[in-house]
Amino acid sequence: MKRMDFNDAKSYCQSRHNSELLIISTSYQNQFIRDYYAFFDYVWLNAEIVESNDSFITTTKNQLKWKGKNIIHYTNFANGYSVTSGDKYKSCLRMNKVGEWENVDCHGYASFVCQKRLVVEEDDVVECPGGWTFSKFTGTCYKVIFKKNLSLTRADKICREQGFLVGEVSTLASIQSQEENNIVLNLALLKQSHLHKILLGGLNDSKKKSRWFWIDGSKLTFQNWDDFMPRGSSKLSGICMSPSGKWSSMSTEKVSHPDHTVAVCKFIPTI
Repeated sequence: MKRMDFNDAKSYCQSRHNSELLIISTSYQNQFIRDYYAFFDYVWLNAEIVESNDSFITTTKNQLKWKGKNIIHYTNFANGYSVTSGDKYKSCLRMNKVGEWENVDCHGYASFVCQKRLVVEEDDVVECPGGWTFSKFTGTCYKVIFKKNLSLTRADKICREQGFLVGEVSTLASIQSQEENNIVLNLALLKQSHLHKILLGGLNDSKKKSRWFWIDGSKLTFQNWDDFMPRGSSKLSGICMSPSGKWSSMSTEKVSHPDHTVAVCKFIPTI
């Protein structure tokens, strides 16, 4: 594998292959790159620091974005690193040998992989399969499932089946920001106005009850728990959303309010 600084690697991909440096949108992509490329060396990712005026995203001026313009939703930062922890001396992003991301100096050397168009650009028109709804903000397709007697376990199985029917890997929805929380809530209310619960793809660790994660492989960093939640019980190991948008822990097997519960499925399309 070739080793260059960030700008030379980016230019090489553009001039030689009409392509770009890597953009990682899902845990599956991250794992693939880690296993086949980063295992041997650090790998550049196509993200740069830009100055942000968006106060709800960050309280600092430095905002790391894909290609310097697209919001980063899925992340896998190593401890001590984040979307906003870079500065003018560490304004680029690389993957380390265990697949975690680090803010680094753009003038350092790392390996790189050129990638053809695998992510949604700001001006791209994307169509999700029939029955699915595309959100330009998250670059994601969503589908609301309304069936009687839905448990979290059954809902996740349905989401995976619905994804398989359209050739995608779909799971119960993860929530990465307040904006995505609002998107999922509004889609659910459009499907069932007399709503009591929205089933999400969150679970807690059977060995460490305080640790929660998303079943699509993304980290549970944004949280929107209701008062006195979550409850650390082995019987309450899933996540649901109320009509207020707040989260509660719940049983993965229990069916509650069978006529007023929906599930939201999610996948990130590639183009």
